[in-house]
Amino acid sequence: MEKKILCMIIFLIIFVNNIISAQTWVEVGGDNYFEYTIITMEQWERICRAQENIAASVILSYRESAQFSRTVIQGRRPVLRGTFFISVRVIPQNEYQRLLASYITSTVMYGNTETGIMQITFLRNTGMANTINLRTQWDEYVRRTNQLIRIVYGE
Repeated sequence: MEKKILCMIIFLIIFVNNIISAQTWVEVGGDNYFEYTIITMEQWERICRAQENIAASVILSYRESAQFSRTVIQGRRPVLRGTFFISVRVIPQNEYQRLLASYITSTVMYGNTETGIMQITFLRNTGMANTINLRTQWDEYVRRTNQLIRIVYGE
């Protein structure tokens, strides 16, 4: 009986570990390493709301392809179907990348395999090219974010 319980506990630990590792993977693109983690819509919304109060500016981007083409070096990239939410973390490999990563407070993605992916990168500083200042351009941020959400949603 104790052996069955021990086997069941070991199986459960391995099973949970596979689920967790299947949700996170690391890709390399050029000299850049990125860690992607699948998150829930609630986590995505919570990260966005918190960062809107912390970050000074934001970069909004969109790409029509929902495919990830970089080489996976750790974990397994899940097969994405339908709507998904991802948190992205830059893993700096040298001093210059550490400096660049220090400007980023958080990066999140909202995507749909049929339409594409929007990415929101929240930054500590203002004045960088192609950014929206969250203090002085709030309406522009809300307008463009809602526009990108509608595109990803397929409207």
